[in-house]
Amino acid sequence: MPVVLNRLLTVSGLMRQPHRHPDDETTPVQVPPQHPVLMVTVLGVNPEEHPEILHKVLARHGQRHRCVFVLDHDDFAPFLARGVALEYLTPLDLQAQHAALMDWPDYLSEKWMLLQLKWQPGQIIAYGMTADRFLNLSRAGRDNGL
Repeated sequence: MPVVLNRLLTVSGLMRQPHRHPDDETTPVQVPPQHPVLMVTVLGVNPEEHPEILHKVLARHGQRHRCVFVLDHDDFAPFLARGVALEYLTPLDLQAQHAALMDWPDYLSEKWMLLQLKWQPGQIIAYGMTADRFLNLSRAGRDNGL
C-alpha cells in the first residue's frame, strides 16, 4: 500500500495500528494462546445419549479445551444450549437415500480433512464410531450400491 494512503487511512482511523509491546516499539504484543481444541466425534450415537456425552466431555475437558463436536444427527439442541462449536457429517442412511446426488465418501473425506485443518485439534476423541470408521462405512455403502 502506498505510504501516503497508508498514513491517510491511519490518521483517519480507518486503519488500526498494530499493538506494540510497551518496552519495545518493534516487538508485537504476545497474545496468550487459546485453549487447545479437543475434537469430539459423536457418530452413530443415539441422540438420547447426546446430553450425557456433552456433560461428561465438558466436565472433564471444558475448562482446558475448546470442545468441537462432530455429529451425524441433526438434533443440535443440547449442543446449542451449551454454546459449543458444532460440525455436521451427513449420516449414513441419508447418504444411501441420496446416493445419486454426489460421491458421498469423497465429499466426506475431504470435509473431514478440512475440518481438521480448520480447527487444528490437539486431540480427537470418539463417542460411537471414529471418523475413520464412519468414512470406511460410507465407502463400503457406495461400493456395495447401498
